[in-house]
Amino acid sequence: MLAKLKGDCELYQSRLVLEPDGTKSNHIQLTGFKGSDAEAVRNHIIGLYKGWKPPNEGSTEQKIGNLYGFDLYIRQEREPYRIDDGLVQYKSYNNFYATTANSGIKYTYNDGFPNIDNPKLSARHFLNAIDRTVTLKQRYEKELLEFENERPQLERLAGKAFAQEEELKSMKSELAGLEADIAKKLGEKQMDRDGNAEADNEGVCEPEEVEMAEIIEPEKTEQIPTHNLMQQTYAAMRRNNRMKFR
Repeated sequence: MLAKLKGDCELYQSRLVLEPDGTKSNHIQLTGFKGSDAEAVRNHIIGLYKGWKPPNEGSTEQKIGNLYGFDLYIRQEREPYRIDDGLVQYKSYNNFYATTANSGIKYTYNDGFPNIDNPKLSARHFLNAIDRTVTLKQRYEKELLEFENERPQLERLAGKAFAQEEELKSMKSELAGLEADIAKKLGEKQMDRDGNAEADNEGVCEPEEVEMAEIIEPEKTEQIPTHNLMQQTYAAMRRNNRMKFR
């Protein structure tokens, strides 16, 4: 980009002609127009701006002259807009630019719109557009110089950011490993607890429902010897309190 700007700037400055008072001479040549009077040039440019239409349906721009080795163009552009019922319509407008075949850069002044209220500015519209090659070249050279001066610092910052990014990736990987180990250990502990619980349940005995020992009525005890009575009572208690295992 800068090389193209330099080429256009050199072309412009090599052909530029100055008036005796130091102002830049406007040696514009417009297609289909003969004359050098500023007002006449202005009227011709304004006339093109207001009334030019593309020569055929497939084209949107046309060369209209040259100045200091630059080709001068008019182009028509369309801009969409919505109307009240929501439909989209287009409005057309014309603007100007200057360019060279070598660079292809399109130079404009006032976004390509001539100042219709100032005859002098309108007549010099293309000259002002071409003159921007100088300021654009200077701006790009300044930006490039600033970038070159800041490049070492930018490279250090980029390297530092890369190192931090690698460190962050490593930390994330370690964290993922720790989480996996913790999950594994928790799972093993849970399995141990479940196994122990099953083993404990296998040795658990549940008591049968205990029935009360038969109560021997007093009148019957008189007929049974004391020694036999105690044995029978003891045996009944043992039967009724016996435990079973599953």
